[in-house]
Amino acid sequence: MLVITTLGFFSSLAQGNTSVVWFLGVCTFHSLIMFLMGIKYGIGGWAKEDILALIIAIIGIVIWQVTDDPVLGLYAAITADLIGMIPALIKTYKLPNTEYYLTYILDLAAILLTGLAVQNGGFNEYLYPAYLFAVNAVMLIFILRPKFSKFISR
Repeated sequence: MLVITTLGFFSSLAQGNTSVVWFLGVCTFHSLIMFLMGIKYGIGGWAKEDILALIIAIIGIVIWQVTDDPVLGLYAAITADLIGMIPALIKTYKLPNTEYYLTYILDLAAILLTGLAVQNGGFNEYLYPAYLFAVNAVMLIFILRPKFSKFISR
């Protein structure tokens, strides 16, 4: 995820998307912290999805550099991120207690505020925040699902 959020950060920076670039800069820093913590405490390994996401991110960087079009880097970052999120979504669905809900609530608030800060934004300016909002909302639903099912079954 660190490579992917860094790609999204630099792609937004190259597009001059100042509202989203701050958010993605924080996401990149957050990913760095999570990467470092994952080395010590995480469930490790190189799944096929992880390798595929990394390859897509690298291809996106190459295409961006060859075409000089940062939007292609943005699309590659989102695609790679989604592929990289699939194992996390599956794990969280099966083991919701392995994630902390407050992290995702704060991410959703930050993404919403980022979206509100975009001025005169087009499709590409809203695309990454919209994607991140959706994937974080799904993660939060998966985390809170057992709590809601206990509440509903009463």
